Amino acid sequence: MHRQTALTMRQQHVPFIIDWVRFCLLGMLVSIIGACVTQQTIPTQSITQRMVLTVHWAEPWEVTEKAHGYGYGGQKAGFAIFGPTTCHIYAPKPRHADDHKWFSVVGHEILHCTDGNWHE
Repeated sequence: MHRQTALTMRQQHVPFIIDWVRFCLLGMLVSIIGACVTQQTIPTQSITQRMVLTVHWAEPWEVTEKAHGYGYGGQKAGFAIFGPTTCHIYAPKPRHADDHKWFSVVGHEILHCTDGNWHE
């Protein structure tokens, strides 16, 4: 009976190990693809004053609609309206704590708040 329990425990770990291997392979693939994409250089500026940052969560279509109201064309994943001491970011609300897509949009827009409009 002890041998059967040990075998059952090993069998329970096999799906976990397979999932872990798949996760690692997916991570390597994403890293390789990411390295192939040309990254835009961001000018660096030092921040010497405080800034009030407000994030407005909205549905993706609402973000685009709001962006058009500010004169931005096309479909927008997010955008920022900023000045010397305030910044308003409009972006879709993340669906969960590990929603990297929408958190990266907010991070991108925070860079606009601190470093201005650096798109080429």
